[in-house]
Amino acid sequence: MGNETLHPITLPDWYYEIKEPPTEKNWQVFLLINDKYFHPIAIAQSIIYAKSFGAQLTLCAPPEYEKENLKKLINYLTNNFNLFVTGLQLDIPMKEWLLQAGNKYEAIFYIASYEDNKTSLGINISKTLYFFRNSRVPLILIPHNANLMPLNKVALSMNFEKEEKEKILWGSYFARIANSNIIIYKPKVKDKNYKLGMMSNYTSLTQLYDKLHLNYTIVDTDFTVYTIEESSISLATLDQASIFLIMVNKYWGIIDYILGPTEKNLIKKSQIPIMCIPKRDDLYVLCS
Repeated sequence: MGNETLHPITLPDWYYEIKEPPTEKNWQVFLLINDKYFHPIAIAQSIIYAKSFGAQLTLCAPPEYEKENLKKLINYLTNNFNLFVTGLQLDIPMKEWLLQAGNKYEAIFYIASYEDNKTSLGINISKTLYFFRNSRVPLILIPHNANLMPLNKVALSMNFEKEEKEKILWGSYFARIANSNIIIYKPKVKDKNYKLGMMSNYTSLTQLYDKLHLNYTIVDTDFTVYTIEESSISLATLDQASIFLIMVNKYWGIIDYILGPTEKNLIKKSQIPIMCIPKRDDLYVLCS
């Protein structure tokens, strides 16, 4: 994609009213760009994320990306949006690099754009999720036709699995750092074992959010534990949420390799950005 197709980028007036949070952290938002499979909406939304988190925006380009275009893009964003922007030209395989970046560069999350089934890594959604399944840093996937949104509302569904508590933490990060309101969609549960898991998760959620005085809303739905996530993404879109949080599996079964993971279909149907949080024990913790 030529440099001229990336400019100009116009941000709404509310962008210039975002209050950048005070932080001494060297956080970086990593935007993955590609000459052929990339959409400017991801740059615009990444600028909003970086400013909202008080982070540096780092453009990550493959070796074949034109170095001169990368420099021009960095200068353009730096001069026009009052943001610290830098670039990295990758010189090792993407899979290897992704596993190192979180520690080496203090990346708080990666961002990639997608259209239909192709992401800005130049591969399909399933392969992109496969790349990131071992990452301890979440990935945000932005649809090419998404509307630019401030981080006023962050949405998630909370089910019965204990791994879902990671979404509780990330919801708190958005609320504490970016001043987001949190919307939590709750399924209707009849099974006793599922109810116990739900009780544990929602107790953890309310205890943490109340202790931190966060703004959140729990929405009771008629959706089952099997349909809550897909249905909640549609509700989040209607509720004008700016991002939806999901968990993605580290371990794949034979069906995942053949048909792709279930998360693939959620992402393909979404009209808002999706944050994919890997199910791990050593996720990057932003704040205590």
